[in-house]
Amino acid sequence: MTLTQRSWTGLIQGLFDTLFAVVGLTVLILPALSLANEMLGDPLTLSTMTSVVIFPALFAASLYSAGYLSLAQLRDMCHVFILSGLGLSVASAVIVIVLDIPINSPVPRVIVWVAAYGITLWTVSSSNQSG
Repeated sequence: MTLTQRSWTGLIQGLFDTLFAVVGLTVLILPALSLANEMLGDPLTLSTMTSVVIFPALFAASLYSAGYLSLAQLRDMCHVFILSGLGLSVASAVIVIVLDIPINSPVPRVIVWVAAYGITLWTVSSSNQSG
């Protein structure tokens, strides 16, 4: 491989790492911000929320693409967060239907997201300690 080919390969790899980190961080940040915004009475517009999520995610993504933070750990966090969020959402829906809790109540969503974040942090931190 020539120097030019390696340069392009490195550039493309860096771009994909950055893109993956931005998407992963957005997946982790957006639910909490959206729920907080809803509970405060929707003071932030969609464009403001997008800016609040994207700009810190772009900054933090540079730490991931530069290798200071682990992309594998971010991937694991996203997988666990999405799967636990889905599973807890289904369980929450069943509980809401059985207990006849009002649908517009934010309490079930708060419980689901807090539990999903807790499961994610516990799972990823325990897997890092064991291996």
